[in-house]
Order: sequence, then structure tokens, then C-alpha cells
Amino acid sequence: MRGKVTIVGREAQSGAYLLRILAAKRMAVQFGRFRGGEAIALPAGEYVYVGSAMGEKGASCLARRLVRHATRRETAPHEIRELMLAEFARLGLGHGDLQPRGAKGLFWHVDYLLEATEVSLTHVLVLRSGRRLEKELAALVAGQPYTSTPAPGLGASDAAGDTHLFAVRGERQGWWEALAAAVRALDDSLLTGQQG
Repeated sequence: MRGKVTIVGREAQSGAYLLRILAAKRMAVQFGRFRGGEAIALPAGEYVYVGSAMGEKGASCLARRLVRHATRRETAPHEIRELMLAEFARLGLGHGDLQPRGAKGLFWHVDYLLEATEVSLTHVLVLRSGRRLEKELAALVAGQPYTSTPAPGLGASDAAGDTHLFAVRGERQGWWEALAAAVRALDDSLLTGQQG
């Protein structure tokens, strides 16, 4: 289980994150009203989702958002949820009970994907920061030679013209570790929110 939850930065209760997602089989997913409710074909394989949560407390804080992603409405949560809860508590990310207070509604595009029982949320890379990093992270992921876009705009309903859900092409060993290293190499000012 070690290495499935990676946290970069300190103190901030807000920030950005990357989710590593595994689809065990080919699927057609309706992402809410995206493209008028059209089902988007997703091949079996791995995906990366880029997200953020900029609130300091409550439902919009980073830890709560991530635990929400690891929770399903009607079936068992993703296995990584318990590890996330333990790591967040150990590092002081989030306060109190982080689990959703009521039935989880499907709100973000990624909610529709993570709800499927054929899908597993396998790894989380968390960047604690007071600065919005989603756009930079999405550009970083899009620039990797092994990523592609299943549908332009998917996963980025609040960022016109961007895409935040990426497919990983082929079976590539070490791609997640390489991506995590690229994220860690970002300028420290991005994580701290300080202007250089």
C-alpha cells in the first residue's frame, strides 16, 4: 500500500491533486450533461484526473474532496479510502470526520467514472497549496508522451477549453512515478503560493 497516497507541501488545507484511476474493462460513461448526456467510450486501462479543492474547511477542503472521490453512493468505497483517511490524519490534512455527511451526489465529471464498480481509484498525489495549480498540472499531464484526451473538455467543466481527464496509452511501467517526480520538480513557489 505504501506509495499509493503521496502528499507534497505542508500546512495548507487547500490545493490540487492527481487521481490514478484503473478501468478494468471498456466502458461507455455518461458524464452528467457533458455533450448533452452522450456516452463517452473509454477503453480499459489507466487514467489520470486533475482536480483541486481551494476551500480551507468544510466540504470544499482538499481532504474532504479526496475522501468524497473515494466514496461511492451505493456500493463499497474504493479500497484506497481507508489509507487516505489514515494518511490525512497523520499529516494534519483535514479536520474532524472527513467522510461525506449524506448520500453522495454526482456533481463533477469524475464522479460518474468513479461510481462505476469496474473502476478503481488506485493512487492519489496531493499538492497542498494556497494557490490554484489545476491549470499547470493539467498542462503537465497533457504534455506527457503517454497521455491522450478521451474527449476535449472532459473533467474540466469549470475551466473552459481545458481537459482534466487523461487516458494513459499502452501499458507503461513507471509512468506514475515519473509523473509524480515531474510534479515534485515544480517550482516551490507553486506549492507555497508565494510570488517569486
